[in-house]
Amino acid sequence: MVATPTDAHSRANESAGFTLAELVVASTMMAIVMATVYTSFSTAIKSWRIGETNYQTYEDARSTLGLLTRELQGIPPGTKHLFGGGRDEITFFSITPPMDVDEGKGPRVLKVKYSLKSGNRRDGKTMRREEWVVKSPLPMETPRDEPPKHERIKLGRRQEFELAKGVMEFQIRYIWVPHPPYEEQLEPTEPPVPLELQVVEDNPEGAGLPSGLEIRLVLQDGGAAFGETTFQTTVSFRGPTSGISEEMNDRWLGSRGGR
Repeated sequence: MVATPTDAHSRANESAGFTLAELVVASTMMAIVMATVYTSFSTAIKSWRIGETNYQTYEDARSTLGLLTRELQGIPPGTKHLFGGGRDEITFFSITPPMDVDEGKGPRVLKVKYSLKSGNRRDGKTMRREEWVVKSPLPMETPRDEPPKHERIKLGRRQEFELAKGVMEFQIRYIWVPHPPYEEQLEPTEPPVPLELQVVEDNPEGAGLPSGLEIRLVLQDGGAAFGETTFQTTVSFRGPTSGISEEMNDRWLGSRGGR
């Protein structure tokens, strides 16, 4: 049987297109491929964001604790009586370069304060550092029963800087090493007995410079198991520190239940 031109044209049209079933299968396979690509891309972006968050968290903690430690080591001699702090803030004088670039790059005598700035519960608080350039001589140490004479200190303008965000907790504990009696220092008759460190939660102004500090900083961390990461450091002072007062000793004993 000889095919007519009309039959040949019909068969050519049938072989040139796709059936509905073929289109459905192709579309389904394309959707599966695109979903796989999107899932992989979304996972990669999420991992990258977590990595960026972790890096920023560790960088904020490192820079904050590093700066605070360095400035604590720069406390000038003769200013022990001007040191003071509470559970989540600390104020002292330090020889350090100001963060305010308008004041120059060289070290200056600054009054420095570290504290938390309130924020909402979800985003946490902000660690801030305040500084004042000291423009007059610092007052000499006064007897313990007299308050420091701050009115004699002339300060420059106050400057505030944000060091870290998403701070959940900033805690300072003050470490005192009890001084042995004067007679034991002159003529020790027995081997020295290990002294128990006295750790208190606050160090009011006028109490003096303790032997060291325990600093705890807790920051939000999306990559951590509990959503936050804790950073801790201990600072010990190389120069002479203050002897613990009776008030501080009683406060330490009170925190231990009168022992």
